[in-house]
Amino acid sequence: MTSRTRAFTLAGVALVVALLVALAACGGDDGSDRTGGDGGKGTTTTAGPTTTAKSTATTTGAPQGPREQAVAAYNASWVASFKALDPPKVTPEIGKLMTGDALDERVTSIATRARTGNRLRGSMQTHPKVVSASATQVVIDDCTVENSTEYDRNGAVVESTKGAVTNFRVTVVREGSAWKVSHFDRREAPCTPA
Repeated sequence: MTSRTRAFTLAGVALVVALLVALAACGGDDGSDRTGGDGGKGTTTTAGPTTTAKSTATTTGAPQGPREQAVAAYNASWVASFKALDPPKVTPEIGKLMTGDALDERVTSIATRARTGNRLRGSMQTHPKVVSASATQVVIDDCTVENSTEYDRNGAVVESTKGAVTNFRVTVVREGSAWKVSHFDRREAPCTPA
């Protein structure tokens, strides 16, 4: 086999694998539309002495479908993150709610603050909109609003963030029976919380 033939064969194999992955991602539709919806609109996650999550959406019982379960895991990941940053320590909730590079980035952030002695107290208001969903993966667009203050080991303010808006594309995956945030993509485009 020549190097040119080998290159074409490898390219063909890569194309087949990519198509199989794409087809697998299309499977498992729960029958609901893919246009978004409320999905937890208006949720605020707060950490500090009292860690709570508030939502303006009305819900009854546990989240039912992949969309609702993924959004619930996403919102819970913010609550767990702020809790783990005040004081900075990796908590079991972080591993239960995050995986992949999202988990790696969050653990690194916690470890950095632990090394410096800094802590972060605040909240994240979320406005998640599901853009695609399958039985194993949900993609969410969110325009978050952060209100937080970082303190050094002596309690002096290092940085204060009031009303900081960030445009995220978030991937939430199903691992076993749990939904976990696997990737945060901070996007450059401006967004308007709604």
